[in-house]
Amino acid sequence: MCSLTLSSLNFYRNASVNSPDMINQLLGKMIEYGVHPEFECFDLVMVNYGKYLMQKHELDGPCYWNLIFGNIAGMQATLSQLATSVGEIPPNHYLALGGIAKAQLAVTSTAVAMGLGVRIGLEDNIWFDKSNQLLATNRSLLGRVHQLMAINQKKLMKSEDMGLYNLK
Repeated sequence: MCSLTLSSLNFYRNASVNSPDMINQLLGKMIEYGVHPEFECFDLVMVNYGKYLMQKHELDGPCYWNLIFGNIAGMQATLSQLATSVGEIPPNHYLALGGIAKAQLAVTSTAVAMGLGVRIGLEDNIWFDKSNQLLATNRSLLGRVHQLMAINQKKLMKSEDMGLYNLK
């Protein structure tokens, strides 16, 4: 599996530039080598482009989608934006939600409560608390996910449970 960010986007201090040509080339190489793309989406435009690419490259679902919330120029961690973006993912696809910085706990909690996948780690948030006093570790962030799973009576999905799509 390999991340494929589906458009350019602005972060707080810099931009991530991903031209349509580059995205198509990367997806073509993934298909050629049998690598499953993880569609990484920071806004609804990226979700729409992912669905377009599935048709263009004749990808059989289900696909793996990672929706990221809390970026200054992307989807925010509000219930309306979470519901809208989740509702745009094709049925029976794999879906994980992730939150950047202070949005991480709210998005993680919502994803677990909804029975969805969780994107978690220091790439998106180095702090364990909202006041930015306690540095996180991947272990502490994962531990919190497991606590949320226990509270919500959710089971851990194993990688062998994910019969990912066939690449043509």
